[in-house]
Amino acid sequence: MTICSKKFFGYNFECTRRFGYGGIYAEMIDNSRLLFDAKAFYPVEFNGLKGLGQCSERIHFQTDRSYNWNIVADGNIIVRFLTEYGRVIYSSTEPKGSFDCKFDSPYSRIEVVSDGKIKYISLKPSDSLFECRKDVLDTIKELKPQTIRLPGGCFAEKYMWKDGLLPIEERPPVVNEGKFNLFCSHHNYDGYELNIDDYVAICRYVGAEPEYTVRLTRNDPQDAADLVEYCNGDASTKYGALRISRGYKEPYNIKTWYIGNEVGFITTPEIAADLNDKFVEAMLKVDPTIKTVVTTGNMGDWDEKFLSKAKMVDCCAQHSYIEEQIPDYDLQQVLDAADGVLYNKLEAACKRFGGKKMLFDEWNFRWGTMGDAYSGLYAAGVITMLIKNAEKLNLDGASYFALVNEGIVRVYHDHVTLSPDGEILKRMVEHVGGELELCEDPSYVKTVHDGYSFISVLNKSATEEKQLTDIEGEYEIFTPNGENMNISKGNGSLSVIPPASVVFIKKYN
Repeated sequence: MTICSKKFFGYNFECTRRFGYGGIYAEMIDNSRLLFDAKAFYPVEFNGLKGLGQCSERIHFQTDRSYNWNIVADGNIIVRFLTEYGRVIYSSTEPKGSFDCKFDSPYSRIEVVSDGKIKYISLKPSDSLFECRKDVLDTIKELKPQTIRLPGGCFAEKYMWKDGLLPIEERPPVVNEGKFNLFCSHHNYDGYELNIDDYVAICRYVGAEPEYTVRLTRNDPQDAADLVEYCNGDASTKYGALRISRGYKEPYNIKTWYIGNEVGFITTPEIAADLNDKFVEAMLKVDPTIKTVVTTGNMGDWDEKFLSKAKMVDCCAQHSYIEEQIPDYDLQQVLDAADGVLYNKLEAACKRFGGKKMLFDEWNFRWGTMGDAYSGLYAAGVITMLIKNAEKLNLDGASYFALVNEGIVRVYHDHVTLSPDGEILKRMVEHVGGELELCEDPSYVKTVHDGYSFISVLNKSATEEKQLTDIEGEYEIFTPNGENMNISKGNGSLSVIPPASVVFIKKYN
């Protein structure tokens, strides 16, 4: 009996580009650390004091909502909140506080003056959770994510977890160094809005198992061991006791740890292999029950050299974005990509890894853009292919990149929606835990659960209808409509589905 694994419904959580600011972060201020000559602000002066103001789309005060502010300055301050056109909604001389808004006020303002230097300005909705927008977390929760990899990909080689334990206004920002695309949407830096405690709390809130990526470069094995101890240690350990003193009594019990991310772009395979073994050895001394995933998945020659040197390898990482391999961006190419282009890449990686388990921990059609109808169809093809070929490819799991504003969750200043990728994966997760019924049709997956069966079918033809047999139940059919998808629902028998469509059927026993 083969059970559909939850491990194919993992996601990456990387606070780069618009994932964080303008995405999941609750912070409404653009450039809250006031870096780079306080870009995004305008000068203000009132009550004889000088300071800064900001008006932006993200400062959207909504009816019957409460907002918290936090200002750090060397002297006394006055803060006031205004509509776009200058009407004062609320003012205060306190550095911290909250106020209620009784009407809708898009594109509003915050203005702060002081008789000392202003160092930090923060504004967040009062219902924020773990420094994040609650509506974004609730939308992620709808996806039923089974795992979330933290802190994602390239960001992991920038993130120093101990800095995140400082009060949020004291955390030194993570500044871009050479990776132009990391913080290109926010003044070239991230302000450590989230720390390890927030990450784990987010996972628990949305129902996902946390998986953590430790920084491998410009770091040392003891720091990684300290992090494992902080997450998994008890009161008898130094860092376990620190976690408890911060109010988190129960261990986080993170069991899957990635050792660096794509360091083939940073260092040689020989150096990476030596570092890998030292890091893994130190981490296993703290918790011998953890599983480690080595930083492969970049390029064939590099992987082979790395694996010939590294001794401590549980599982190998693999990443893939295939847009460049179907340059015409033709619909039929997209429909064929999972079983053709992607399967071949994973099969080659499987051979390179020489029997080691593979974690396909970063995948998408492309990175850096919102999901659309084509990437939604590709997502359906990928999950179908992974479920049906997990054993052949020696797969231990897969994680989509990325959850917010690059594929799945579309975040706006006043609402949140799912992209076609999100709508598709939200349905396909229904397969998890069900017994797979084998079928030769590569586009068809059926799982049997207690009291019902669930079927997903992808029509891989861009021009022809697909004939179905013995399909009956409650169904949803997804068909492309520009960048989005139409969803039609019904209950009964289905004998045919349109070209380039995905259908989901639930039948109760």
